[in-house]
Amino acid sequence: MASPMDTHQPANSLDQSANQSWSSQFSGNIDYSPQQIPQTTSTTTTFTNSRVSNVNMNNNTMSSSSPLPQRQPFVIRPPAFIPPVQNEGGIMVRGPRMPNNSPMNIPSHTPQVHPVHQLSPQQQPSQEDLNRPPTIRDLINLQQHFDGMFQSHHASVEKYVNATIQPIQKKVVSLETQNELLKADVASLQVEVQDLRFACNHNAQYSRRSTIRILGIPETDSENCAEKVVKALIDNNVHPGMKTDDVEVAHRVGRANRPTAGANPKPRHIIGG
Repeated sequence: MASPMDTHQPANSLDQSANQSWSSQFSGNIDYSPQQIPQTTSTTTTFTNSRVSNVNMNNNTMSSSSPLPQRQPFVIRPPAFIPPVQNEGGIMVRGPRMPNNSPMNIPSHTPQVHPVHQLSPQQQPSQEDLNRPPTIRDLINLQQHFDGMFQSHHASVEKYVNATIQPIQKKVVSLETQNELLKADVASLQVEVQDLRFACNHNAQYSRRSTIRILGIPETDSENCAEKVVKALIDNNVHPGMKTDDVEVAHRVGRANRPTAGANPKPRHIIGG
């Protein structure tokens, strides 16, 4: 009985049948049989081995005659940017800055600590007091000490605030007094404006009245112009039934005559309506 391995065809026969089927379909009469592949491969391998052996032989010959110098690596470095430098004369120049070997004097700054409160030698605690644990009396003394500091600070702050606020308060009081005076002036000016407005209205109404000018009536001291006008109109039959109440206004216009004007001065005109 044959084993399972005997039922399979050998690999060379399978490759040969596959190549023959592919050659018959696509390659025409060209024969691509696998029998030539080992020969070509062996030839190529032999040629390669011969080249490697030649190279190794040449290397052995060269190494035996004179060693090859080792080539140093070539490094490409980018150009360095040199910024402009200002010399002592204030002129901007370009070029490398030379190192300054002179020592630099850098001023040192030491913070000054101002003690808030400094104890006197009698108040300095002893080493025994520092080593022992604090007691209630120590806490009370510490509290009293801080209370005294707060009170003194509060007093200084209050003094500063009072010194700053007092001028402001005086200025505010002065401004309030000026404001009250200005209010009184405004009130009086408002009353005066009201009186002037009333007078202006009265004068405007007076100019619109139907007044007449009467001439030739003799002028006397302490006269009643309205009665004289009514009497003159009745005597001249201008308005026989006229009464004094019908006259709203009657007065003379112009400057009064002086005593030295003459024996018979010319009387002033009377305007009535």
